[in-house]
Amino acid sequence: MILAIDPGATSGWCVLVPDGQNRSPRVDAGIAKTTSERELVVYEARRMASDRERPLVIVAETWKIPAAVEGEQRKRRAFGAQTSAGLGASWGRWLAEFERAEIRPSSVIRVDTGTWRSRVIGGSRFRSTDDWKRAAQFRARALFGDQLVLGASRGLEPDAAEAACIALWAERAGEVGLALPATTLRAALARPEDAELLALLEQRRGLAPTTTRPEGR
Repeated sequence: MILAIDPGATSGWCVLVPDGQNRSPRVDAGIAKTTSERELVVYEARRMASDRERPLVIVAETWKIPAAVEGEQRKRRAFGAQTSAGLGASWGRWLAEFERAEIRPSSVIRVDTGTWRSRVIGGSRFRSTDDWKRAAQFRARALFGDQLVLGASRGLEPDAAEAACIALWAERAGEVGLALPATTLRAALARPEDAELLALLEQRRGLAPTTTRPEGR
């Protein structure tokens, strides 16, 4: 089960509960601005995971400050040190809630903005922030439709839409397997067609290879 977060003063969040057996997933999404709202999001995600006897993985966006190019004239950048400091402070507030909820650090994964956008939204990289947010709203509605349960009555807000897209990246990404308990990881990748991915994740985590892996895979 996935809790995806788009950190910020107004943080988007999304809880994705894959149902399996070709059934549609449950997808809750909303925004959190206060300590009590962040606490409630983490509490509900933990409760839902516990009720379903599933591990909870936190997947949150990370960011990079654009590197200066030698000789380049100074330009106004939409993302700089001041923005980074603000995002870092917001992320720290989420980390405090994870610690309070006793969520282990190994269950928390970060994904770069460009990575999830390229895999989930695609298209030109040269878009404005507003264009990216609109694209995320369109993508989230198209992918989840009626399965999307909104945590606010005002509709799917841009930050919540981006969190929903991050959750989709997490559902598809092999990186998430690095945060799962070994027994859960192997149970989730028990199909013969998943053997190559399972072998890679076992190697990256330093686990002994699964002895039941089909030959020739």
